[in-house]
Amino acid sequence: MSSDWAHIEAGVPQGSVLGPLLFLIYINDIADNVSSTCFLFADDSLLLDEVISPIDTANKLNNDLDSISMWADRWLVTMNANKTKNMIFSSKLNKPLHPMLTLANEPIDIVDHHDHLGVTLTNKLSWRPHILKIHQKASKKLNLLKPMKFKLGKKPIEILYKSVVRSCLEYADVVWDGCCDADRDLLESLQFEAARLVTGALKGTHRESLLNETGWTTLKARRNDHKLFMMYKIVNNLAPPYLSELRPDNVSSGSNRSLRANDNLIVPCFR
Repeated sequence: MSSDWAHIEAGVPQGSVLGPLLFLIYINDIADNVSSTCFLFADDSLLLDEVISPIDTANKLNNDLDSISMWADRWLVTMNANKTKNMIFSSKLNKPLHPMLTLANEPIDIVDHHDHLGVTLTNKLSWRPHILKIHQKASKKLNLLKPMKFKLGKKPIEILYKSVVRSCLEYADVVWDGCCDADRDLLESLQFEAARLVTGALKGTHRESLLNETGWTTLKARRNDHKLFMMYKIVNNLAPPYLSELRPDNVSSGSNRSLRANDNLIVPCFR
């Protein structure tokens, strides 16, 4: 079987097997004339730059946005300024004023939080809004499983929890596991609620007993495993280059002393 030939004025055909790949090829050169750091993921793009001088940074980003607008006009791609947001990451209480950014002569709104690829980022680098979002989402899914308890039985409910609820609690957990203990406990409590649903245990049942009966590990332990897997990929150059570049130096390269454990990594200070 073969498809009929079709003349495409712009863009790529939607709903086709090759559509996503063709789209990536179509927009591959969008950042060729961009001077700030640019990240692309399908139709989501991100411009990032360090602010030393708000005016200089705004001029640089506006020039990049103009370049992207020119690219869009050339290739008949419509940019939506209403869906484009500007966020300034800073822990300072008194932030300097930042000039406005524009896309296609439309002002870009400054926001204090924004969802990027399913992860809620905030201008103060707090993970609280993201944790609350995934807790609410996972809690709704767990509540949908409760009426099914007596119809499906233990094993199907456990499978549904792991595939539908726990996957929600663990999405991008390598990124946001730097959240505070209160946020971690909030998510952990939801897993223990699921464990009571699976086992039929009463509300006051000890958490250790629930873990033993289900054979589960805590979400915290699973996140640690996920981080170890990611670090293994980074150290062995199995991760994308933008992650491998974040690899810290070995202890031996940062010390004049002869160390037996010279394969250990220097852990950067956390601010």
